[in-house]
Amino acid sequence: MSTATDVNLLKGRSVQEVLNFLINEFWQGMLQHHSHVAIINALGLKKLSQEMSERISDEPDTIRKLSDRLLDIDGVIDINLRKCDLGSSLREILERDLNAQKAGGPIFAAAIAIAEQNKDIVTKRLIEDIAIDEEAHLLWLKNELSLLDRVGDQLYFSTRS
Repeated sequence: MSTATDVNLLKGRSVQEVLNFLINEFWQGMLQHHSHVAIINALGLKKLSQEMSERISDEPDTIRKLSDRLLDIDGVIDINLRKCDLGSSLREILERDLNAQKAGGPIFAAAIAIAEQNKDIVTKRLIEDIAIDEEAHLLWLKNELSLLDRVGDQLYFSTRS
């Protein structure tokens, strides 16, 4: 996800605009996550790259669900991607992904509120389900960073190689 300031960008937006925003955020996140998996793999952390790949394997499905919903309500998909915020070390990768995940909470809350204001319970439920799934990813990233802090780089790397 983007930053907390993006929550302000959602104010006054239509449900279609909110769905497009989320579609773009998930495309952006998918690019970042897949790039990070490649970097983690290149660092020799095969187990971690496999685990991260499994955790992000649902991203194309999430994009499809958001896109399908947008098209169901007569919206038009509009993709606008920006440069990915990639880390080069394991710590940078985990921290950048964690920051992106943290920014998602307020964005999902704002998107849910807009769907609710527009009495679009299908979109509201879709976004709620996605937000719940994203919370699990957030907790996993927090746990991985905590483990890295507690055991140090050398031991962490030996358990994730």
